[in-house]
Amino acid sequence: MAVPWFRFALALTCTLATRPVASQTVLPVELNSSGMMLVRAAGQGQPEGRFVIDLGSGIEVLSSAYAQRVGRGSAGFFTGFRSTGERVDAARVRIAPIVLGPISTPADAVVWPGLDADSIAGLISARTFARTPVTLDFLNRQLVFETPASLAARARRGFSLPLKSDAVRDMALDLFLDFDLGGGQVGTCEIDTGSEAIDLNARYLPALGISADSGAAGAQSRARLPADLAPVGAPRLRLERPAVRVGNYIYDCIIGTRFWSQVALTLDIPHRRVILSAAQESR
Repeated sequence: MAVPWFRFALALTCTLATRPVASQTVLPVELNSSGMMLVRAAGQGQPEGRFVIDLGSGIEVLSSAYAQRVGRGSAGFFTGFRSTGERVDAARVRIAPIVLGPISTPADAVVWPGLDADSIAGLISARTFARTPVTLDFLNRQLVFETPASLAARARRGFSLPLKSDAVRDMALDLFLDFDLGGGQVGTCEIDTGSEAIDLNARYLPALGISADSGAAGAQSRARLPADLAPVGAPRLRLERPAVRVGNYIYDCIIGTRFWSQVALTLDIPHRRVILSAAQESR
């Protein structure tokens, strides 16, 4: 599914207050052919739709068809940038918050007609999970809302890593994790569950010993990392010499579902950490 995801960048300087759930809640999800999570959900009194859990979208996004059914009037506009730097201007609408188990989305979203062709109602961004720890368990096809006790158990079994985040005017939120790219190079990579690809900024080519022909200036091309890709602090969760797309991205790197599909990804945004678990650790 080719979607021009929205990317934003300003530092989030405050720590969000946690809103713990009373009991661990598990929602089943589908995985499409690109490894993206899809969940069925709806706002109160609204028709159900299929939503992609897209941590790279920055903000909740609705198809124009779904927005026509659930929109409650204009909420203004928002300007962001694609990962390649292209400006995107999008209309915002007020909505009934979309309910996901014990939590719900913010009461606004932007509208993008490009989702109509994919029969997707919309995208759920990291904003929705900003106050409640949640696990995107790709291994068991579940979205798990964590209690303090279950979160602590995840931390004991998995790798707890520092989370970085960017926010814009309380309207958008992107998440980042440091990755070892090999050759002594570390990239602060966007966590993107709305794309299968692994994207690398072309400026890393010389340091990694990759031919400049692999990533021409201003173009997106392909190369292969000369070493395994792994989160800093969790070298065992590595992807063996992955193929990457190379271009002049606005970030160091963007890590898609080709990596995340191997793990259970726990977001603890209020405490600025992620917990990564391998197959035997996620149960």
